[in-house]
Amino acid sequence: KNKAPALPGISQAQSDCRRPQNFKAPAPQTPPPPDGLTMLPKIYRLPGPRLPVLLKSRKVFHSRFFILKINPCQNQHSLIGIIIPVKHSRLAVVRNRHKRLISEALKPYLFQLKSNHELLFLAKASILNQPLSVIQADVLQLLKSCSLLN
Repeated sequence: KNKAPALPGISQAQSDCRRPQNFKAPAPQTPPPPDGLTMLPKIYRLPGPRLPVLLKSRKVFHSRFFILKINPCQNQHSLIGIIIPVKHSRLAVVRNRHKRLISEALKPYLFQLKSNHELLFLAKASILNQPLSVIQADVLQLLKSCSLLN
């Protein structure tokens, strides 16, 4: 008896051709972002439900581009949250780019941060259109002023 092909337009011989059992498809490679900026590693990100607690924190430091709120926690390393208010820019694309800029500015200091702290960086309007080098200098000055670097 002659069986009809399993898929229309494909012969029986073609449909019987299978991949070897140990075949693994190559992992899809995501291209790097066009501006080269990335987010913080997941282990350093502050969970969303912790934001209201941190917003009420009384330990506050100010710099040219940020308001930094600090809260002690029981984690092995510090957790970081970044907020860019909607009133600075209505466009989510702009807010997300500045969030990535701040993340890039923080990356060199992640391993130097003291542990057991939750940090919330609230961006001021003056951060818009600033280059990474200027933001990074401000982040370093702010972290030193609140003695969060080892």
